[in-house]
Amino acid sequence: MASAYLFFTSLIACSIFLTTFSSAAAENGRFGVSRIEAQKVTLSVYYETLCPFCATFIVKNLAQIFDNNLITILNLRLVPWGKASINSSKNSTVCQHGPDECRLNSVEACAINVLHDVNKYFAFIYCIEFLAIEGRQKEWQTCFSSLGLPSKPILDCYKSGNGTKIEQKYANETMHLNPPLKFLPWLVLNNQPIGNDYKNFAAYVCKAYKGTDKGIRQRSHKHFNLRLVPYGNAHIQEPDNTIVCQHGPDECYLNSIQACAINSWPDVKQHFKLIHCVENQTIEGKQSKEEGWKSCCQKLGMNQKPIQDCYDSGLERKLILQYANETNHLVPHHTYVPWVVVNNQPLYDDYQNFVSYVCKAYKGSPKPEVCGSLLPKINSAGNADSNGQASTRVKRSRNN
Repeated sequence: MASAYLFFTSLIACSIFLTTFSSAAAENGRFGVSRIEAQKVTLSVYYETLCPFCATFIVKNLAQIFDNNLITILNLRLVPWGKASINSSKNSTVCQHGPDECRLNSVEACAINVLHDVNKYFAFIYCIEFLAIEGRQKEWQTCFSSLGLPSKPILDCYKSGNGTKIEQKYANETMHLNPPLKFLPWLVLNNQPIGNDYKNFAAYVCKAYKGTDKGIRQRSHKHFNLRLVPYGNAHIQEPDNTIVCQHGPDECYLNSIQACAINSWPDVKQHFKLIHCVENQTIEGKQSKEEGWKSCCQKLGMNQKPIQDCYDSGLERKLILQYANETNHLVPHHTYVPWVVVNNQPLYDDYQNFVSYVCKAYKGSPKPEVCGSLLPKINSAGNADSNGQASTRVKRSRNN
């Protein structure tokens, strides 16, 4: 497909709604804060600091709740204990990945306890986990300067032993989970474990959220127009103008199906749901040619006939040729996929930070709240960028 590595993760399935939730709620007095708080969904993340799966989940998946404001409807709880244990005979803690993990579990527990603000302590935890992924966890104290956070309160908590006391509480909570955790990270949503589907946590959050503020939902398309163009690195082969796709005939077929979905349901809220489902199947290795998209239609309660009619009639080829023409005439020309363009300006390797560019380009007033609370990202040196925020630059292969 045009984006074999889809930069939209599962949580974007409800982002069109969520991105505008915060700006509506920010209109002081329009909605009661207590009512919004009461409607929030509680998500508890049980993890340990040097667990590779945990670090990757926090940095690549969980962090995006700040990028598109899923945090607005969440009570996020981070519980850094995981599969550690208490050695009662020595009155000490034993961690799965050694003493460094025990130390960082306590440090992160102190950050949660001292900083209180989820935006601040999550940014700090994100920084540490980012360093852990790169094998540089011993440099964790650089996160204070990178994020402009005071070091003294957290270090005092850790050195005084308060971190250990907090950890004991986390240990008790983790060991009394029902059902008990089986692996890490272990996500529990409103007291119900998500299990193996934890990367798809946003879909569960959206399903569990019972908010009914129609005024919020009606603001969905106020801030940006999302266009999906399923063509990518395909090309047209002479002399019979055959469309050849980078990943074979199945990709060409599914490009056409997605083009038909966009044409059949111009409302982005409709066609995005189907495209998200199909791409998620690809990520999970469950994608099958025809059965896959039809199962998505069935799952989403969408009528598959308009798509099938579009494909059978040959309209799909006309749509793909239009996308081919648009893609081939990009200036500058795309050099890899996904290729993200905001107001005619390509984002290049920084496409995963697309929210920042959307916020910068949006000239309306007031701006969505998400634009004022973007999570600081950490670059490969663990430092903030020139505007005081840090940012991760993800390099992708040019032939994706």
